[in-house]
Amino acid sequence: MKFNDKEISLCKQIAEKHEKEIDFGDWYHDKDSDDIFLCEEINGQHIFPNLIPLWTISDCLEFFKERGWGRIIIDMDKVGGVIKIFHDKGFRPPIIQNGLTVLEFCLKAVLAVIEEGE
Repeated sequence: MKFNDKEISLCKQIAEKHEKEIDFGDWYHDKDSDDIFLCEEINGQHIFPNLIPLWTISDCLEFFKERGWGRIIIDMDKVGGVIKIFHDKGFRPPIIQNGLTVLEFCLKAVLAVIEEGE
């Protein structure tokens, strides 16, 4: 999988506010070497201080689902797009983010949910 600089930057911002364990099959960014790896073994540890978990679209969707943000509308064309995420209870205004890739605006929406206090 490829991650662009904006997506890596957003994952770093998320990591500063929300702890996500790195598990088998997850992607991560090594701050020391600036490389991206797929986690192929854990050896009993899930949190590493020099590793930043890189979120995928599936990670974002699971994050939203766990917090009651279930209805998602994605509108994308060649120059970017918008994601609107609605809370299942309906009493919160939707989270609306834009971006150049689906992952980018999903990550922006994750960051918005975290900053809102989940």
